[in-house]
Amino acid sequence: MRELVSCANVVFAPSLAEGFGSVHSEVCAMGIPLITRRVAAIPEVVNGKVTFLEDDTPQGFLDAIEKVKNGDFEEGEKKCFSREKTVEKIENLYE
Repeated sequence: MRELVSCANVVFAPSLAEGFGSVHSEVCAMGIPLITRRVAAIPEVVNGKVTFLEDDTPQGFLDAIEKVKNGDFEEGEKKCFSREKTVEKIENLYE
């Protein structure tokens, strides 16, 4: 799957709801532009070349694509999610 995603010029992942947003964070870690919604945890886990949909209409989708074409991204601070740290924090919750 990683090989296929790495061939993409942009990933369009307009989730209606997300827990952690694994697809989103993986795409960002790969440096591939991402179009998504500003819902649930997505704004907290994405960074880099991200464009958020402003509305859920066909025109909203076209606007987001146009932003990506023009290099108009909401680049945030780079984030790193360590599996080891996550497991450690979850274990601490159960202690």
